[in-house]
Amino acid sequence: MTYGKGAVPVVGGIAALPNTGDNRVLFAVAAGLLVSGVIVMIAAAVVARKGRAATN
Repeated sequence: MTYGKGAVPVVGGIAALPNTGDNRVLFAVAAGLLVSGVIVMIAAAVVARKGRAATN
């Protein structure tokens, strides 16, 4: 699952973090950021589509 070019550095950064043995918090934060990013992209697409429809 890659959403754009920014996914590779994020995965690399997470892999570079020290392994504490309990990464549930890290996974929760990463999942939250991913979901919020997808929501923002969907909202931007909807707004752009509405903007185009209004001008035509």
